[in-house]
Amino acid sequence: MILVLGLTYLYVSSQKSAKGYLLKELQIDYESLTSESKDLENQLIDAQSFKQIEETNAVEYMAEPQREEFSFIEGEKKIARN
Repeated sequence: MILVLGLTYLYVSSQKSAKGYLLKELQIDYESLTSESKDLENQLIDAQSFKQIEETNAVEYMAEPQREEFSFIEGEKKIARN
């Protein structure tokens, strides 16, 4: 009787460890996939934004800056100026 209870206890304990290990692996996979999904989503947003800007007529009327340096004007709205 004690032998059966001891073996049952060992079996249940090993199953808990195996399930805990599997759960940890699944959590790591989930975090990795979530991170990859966010990266892909950001890439998609960047690609769509650039494409949308290129397709507007406003780009045709933009002029090249005369200087490479610029500064920010203080205030409610942060505005860059040459």
